[in-house]
Amino acid sequence: MNLELFLNALPQVAASPYALIGYVVVAIVWGISLWRNRKLKIIGDRLEQLPEKDRIKALELEYRLLPKGGLDSESFLKFSSKQNNMLIILVAIAAIVLIVSLAIYKSVEDSKLAAAVDTLTVALNVTKMGKDSAENNEFVKAAGILESVLELHPSAAGFINLGYVYEEVSNTDSALLSYEKALSLDPKNPEILNAIGYLHKDLGKFDEAKSVLNAALANSEEGSEIWFMVMANLGNVEYEIGRETNDIEERRARSETAIEKYFLPAMKYKGIVKNRDFVAKTLANIGNCYKDIEDFDSAENYLIEALSIKRKIAASRSLADTLVNMADLLLKRGKYSDAKPFLLEAIGIFSITGNELGLGAGYFNLGDIHWAAGEAEEAKKYYQRSSDSFLISSLGGEYGKAPRRRLQRMAKNDIPEFVLKSWSVLGLTSQSTRTQ
Repeated sequence: MNLELFLNALPQVAASPYALIGYVVVAIVWGISLWRNRKLKIIGDRLEQLPEKDRIKALELEYRLLPKGGLDSESFLKFSSKQNNMLIILVAIAAIVLIVSLAIYKSVEDSKLAAAVDTLTVALNVTKMGKDSAENNEFVKAAGILESVLELHPSAAGFINLGYVYEEVSNTDSALLSYEKALSLDPKNPEILNAIGYLHKDLGKFDEAKSVLNAALANSEEGSEIWFMVMANLGNVEYEIGRETNDIEERRARSETAIEKYFLPAMKYKGIVKNRDFVAKTLANIGNCYKDIEDFDSAENYLIEALSIKRKIAASRSLADTLVNMADLLLKRGKYSDAKPFLLEAIGIFSITGNELGLGAGYFNLGDIHWAAGEAEEAKKYYQRSSDSFLISSLGGEYGKAPRRRLQRMAKNDIPEFVLKSWSVLGLTSQSTRTQ
């Protein structure tokens, strides 16, 4: 039996309804015994007024008490009082035994539940590291198991894993609630703060994200794995802020800040990070920033390195994210036919895992490909599917607005520069583009 679990269980059991029953029984027995002892004292005081030879008969006739074993009246009264006191002690001991027994039982059950949480933690961490690819329904099952366990055995580690599971099935509200419950149990844990900041970033709440992530950074040791993750996410926030604006110069400035202030300092410690999938994601995000400052060669190098890691660890959702990033780079370089296979592979993975956020990004880029090819009606379909997917996931930040802006531009015949360039190469004009 785990002594720590037993000691933790004692106050919980002592406040339980079962213990309350024990307290009531002890109080009742104690009250009855006090009353009986008081009665015996009154009898003793009255008997002292009688001759010794008449006391036994008085006990029998007036008080219906019959001393046994040849005891005199005084000895009998003292013996009866001791019996009453002993009864109080026995009942109190019984109540203590009940509480201790319940505490032992609860500590054993808690030990089993803790083992269940640890088992799920290991399994989920393996999934996070990309060594196993769980489908959507498996994560839903895991969420149900964790919910049941945490009702009986709440722990910060358990709520962290529950939050991760909900992230995987795109249930953002439940994920955020789970992380907040974890934070209430462990207020300065940088892992929890980092997770909350990451979700705020995805929700487009950039001020909240930076505030929480800076708190996580303050509680992290430089060069540690969690420090690396927080730095990378702060870089991601800068990148996302840039993506929210149509100001090219501000977008470039945000990407440069993300690279110089956060990403590159973090990458000095990438060798100590066990979560290779997160390293790959960071490499992909650096590539995205280099795309925004139009350093396409550096962008391609980082994305190739990210894809290399992700293909080795077979992290399906993460791999799909980087496939979309690579396709986006190829689109920016005007290589539409080269980009399409990456997108189709990514969309296939996102469909299997039920990741609506990823599907939204994939459909958006397919819309760009079709518009650039002069297939306006097909492009509209993909932009609409992209918008629907972002809406379902309740995520996306700037990305969620992008397909709607594309549709608005199509309605106004406000053709983007990349489309005009593509049409020029293909020999198309706004009048000659095909509709389907």
